Amino acid sequence: MKLSILLCSFLVTFFGTVQANGFSSIEDAFNAFAKLKKYEGILQDNFERKIDEKNSLVELVKGNTTVQFARYEGKGNEYIYVFNYFSDSSFNQPGIALGCYKYIDNQWVEVTDMVMPMLTFNDFYGTQTAPPKSYKNTVQFRFVLHKSKVMHIVIEPKMNHEDPKFDRIFDQRKYAAVQTRWNKNEERFEIAKWLK
Repeated sequence: MKLSILLCSFLVTFFGTVQANGFSSIEDAFNAFAKLKKYEGILQDNFERKIDEKNSLVELVKGNTTVQFARYEGKGNEYIYVFNYFSDSSFNQPGIALGCYKYIDNQWVEVTDMVMPMLTFNDFYGTQTAPPKSYKNTVQFRFVLHKSKVMHIVIEPKMNHEDPKFDRIFDQRKYAAVQTRWNKNEERFEIAKWLK
């Protein structure tokens, strides 16, 4: 009798936790996420898939395309899921997409603006003179998720301009990337250090 009560209590606790968190594994979360219309063209079945349940990370690789999907613990029983896509495509313009989501009431709700640090081209110049405003749309950020709840944000040219003036201005930046760490209590990535 006591065993069945304990088992019943465990099952209620277990399924209650799964329901509150949305999914029982990172793979389940990714499989549900892959059905979002926003990304269905990107997420095909012929990627090589690596699943790291311990670090809540799924990584898919196919040629020069990498997809990362990670779960970060937030307050209470909530999680933030981060989708990161990078494809070094032809035409010298990489494809980049990043989105941060919560799974609420069986729906994916985007929370990217609340989770990511707000960075501009000028931030990578430190105390040096910032580049002209006309160059602000010629760069982009690439994101790399790591197992240790670290994310690197790398600044890169949007395309190979073959413009000596742009190359000279881009090369004058003080930093090449910024390392961020996940802050569980604030439910956001925070800048840890600037990388040269």
